[in-house]
Amino acid sequence: MTTITNSDFADSVGLHFTMASRLRNGERKPGLSTVIATIRAYDLSCDEILDWLSAIERSAHASGQWLQKNIFSRSVEPVAS
Repeated sequence: MTTITNSDFADSVGLHFTMASRLRNGERKPGLSTVIATIRAYDLSCDEILDWLSAIERSAHASGQWLQKNIFSRSVEPVAS
């Protein structure tokens, strides 16, 4: 098992991988369209959504920490070559 990469996240929500990196590292706050795409792509629960929105409101850094803990740490099956 591996975890979600910046490229995986970017592909899932329609971003460039560099923006995924900026979001993950807490350098940028996500825009509304990114929040909605992430909710859909990762089937976030109401509690997760509210928790993330609270983190976004606090700071880009808090949002990045939330993403690292709740999205990027998820396990994915490696693609067979």
